[in-house]
Amino acid sequence: MLESREFVETRFEACDDLARSVSEFCMTLSFKDELTEEAVLQRCHAGLLQTPEAVASREATWVTRRAAELLQWDQPTLLSEAAEEG
Repeated sequence: MLESREFVETRFEACDDLARSVSEFCMTLSFKDELTEEAVLQRCHAGLLQTPEAVASREATWVTRRAAELLQWDQPTLLSEAAEEG
């Protein structure tokens, strides 16, 4: 079933806003906890997956990848994608 254009646009805007917030949180986390960029992004992705009623798995992946892009960090290897490939 295809979603309506309005639904897709609304979800895109929500996910992009979330990615911007996540990127700020990632920057703080990387300095505060002295974690690698990869570890920070993996933690954020895992956190997003904790609320599937709010953020679907594919959206969590997109948000995490968009946050990495906004931060100009390398794209992370995400556990959910590794499981899908295996």
